[in-house]
Amino acid sequence: MTGPVWLSGPVADWPTADRPIAWHVRLDDAAMDPLYRSAAILPEDRHDLATRPGAALRLRRRQLTRLLLARVSAMHPDTIAFTRSPLGAPQVIEPAGWHVSIAGRGAAALIGVSRRPIGVDLEEMLDAPLPDDAMTAREREGIANAAPLDWTACWVAKEAHAKRIGIASAIDPAAIDTRVLDADRWIAETTEGRSHCHLRQAGSLLLGVAVAA
Repeated sequence: MTGPVWLSGPVADWPTADRPIAWHVRLDDAAMDPLYRSAAILPEDRHDLATRPGAALRLRRRQLTRLLLARVSAMHPDTIAFTRSPLGAPQVIEPAGWHVSIAGRGAAALIGVSRRPIGVDLEEMLDAPLPDDAMTAREREGIANAAPLDWTACWVAKEAHAKRIGIASAIDPAAIDTRVLDADRWIAETTEGRSHCHLRQAGSLLLGVAVAA
C-alpha cells in the first residue's frame, strides 16, 4: 500500500481518504482549540475512557479521532461510533469500513485512519539498545551497535505492526522481527503477516505508521 498522508497540528484543508492518514498533534497546543470545539466528548467516550490512566489526554485524543473520521467520511462527528476488540484495541463501528490506531506520549499524539487495518506508534528517541529479550536473534546482531535512530525505529516498527494486526496487548516483542527496508521504511513481520512501517522524525519523537506490506 502507498505510504500515509502525514498531517501535523491544526488542519484547515483535510485530505481525501484514498490513502492512510497519520495526524501528529500536540494536545496542549492552543491552536488546536477550535478543532476540539468541532467534536464533542460524548457520554460513551467518558464511559470508555474516564477511568483509564491519563483520562483527560485520552478524551482529547478521542475527540480528534472522531473529528478526523468525520472529515474524511463526510459524516457529522456525533455520528462516529467506536467499540473495542476483545484485546482492547479501538475499532470503528460508524462509519463502516474504517480502521483507526492511536498512540500517545504525554501531550504528543499520533492518530491513524485508513480503509484497511493500520497501526501507529510514537516514541522518544532511545538512548540505549532494546533489551535482548525484546529482540529477535537477527535484530540483536544487526542493531546492538547501531545508532539511537535505529534502536527507536526497531521498537516503533514492532509496536505499530502489533497494533495493525490487533494484538499489541498480547504479543511478545521478540516474536516480531524487523529490518530496514530503506531510509524511511522498515519491515515488521510475525506469523500473522507483514507490515511496511513508514517513519518520520518530529523533533525528539519518531513517528511510525504500519500498513500491510
